[in-house]
Amino acid sequence: MKKRIGVLLAALMLLSLAAFAEETPTITVNGYGSVSVPPDRAVITFGVRKSSTDIAAAQTFVNSTLGKAVEKLKSLGVTEDAIQTSRISIDQDYSYSDDMSETAYAVENSVSVVLSDIDSVGGMIDAVFEAGANQFSGITFIATDTREAQEEAMDLAVDNAMARAKVLAEAAGMKLGDLLKITDNETLGYSSQSNGLYAKVEGAMDTFANQVYTSDVDVTCGVTLVYELLPIDRRTNRRN
Repeated sequence: MKKRIGVLLAALMLLSLAAFAEETPTITVNGYGSVSVPPDRAVITFGVRKSSTDIAAAQTFVNSTLGKAVEKLKSLGVTEDAIQTSRISIDQDYSYSDDMSETAYAVENSVSVVLSDIDSVGGMIDAVFEAGANQFSGITFIATDTREAQEEAMDLAVDNAMARAKVLAEAAGMKLGDLLKITDNETLGYSSQSNGLYAKVEGAMDTFANQVYTSDVDVTCGVTLVYELLPIDRRTNRRN
């Protein structure tokens, strides 16, 4: 009985080794593609901050001043649905005074505003600061229709993965066989480079105006390809 079990185990091991030897090797590669598109929207984030030992007074000042800035934007054509609260905070402010006998608090309220006219961004920033805003968190540019860019980025990602697979296979002394699997990594991403640039430039009569430099929006996609690896035919030295 023990002899039969030993023979059976040996046979199973041989079958497993044969199957392993016959298994076709594969290569897995990732590919990425990115396409830049011009933006058609801009988001600015600004707010008001006030430090005081009287929280209620600070809140009143912040809310009143921010309200004036928001109303100024509305008077310039910004709609209500384009404005949303971004941040509200009340934190202890240790830098307010050297006198530690009283506790000071920093109250801040910020909003984000979507602007459909990119050319108006500089003027809008001017307007909110003139209305009393004293905090500015930056500009982000967005593109509302990126469907074609997504498709182009996906094509580039596949091309990139195929090229990488070929190089790696040849470096290993092999050639690519069939494409066994393709996976959309869903790494779709959007980014506006440097979130745009914002600067004060000197103008006529010693006045200042805002100058905003737009930046393209990058649409990025990723894929994973799995290829069969085959030995090179040394007699003909043919490669796929």
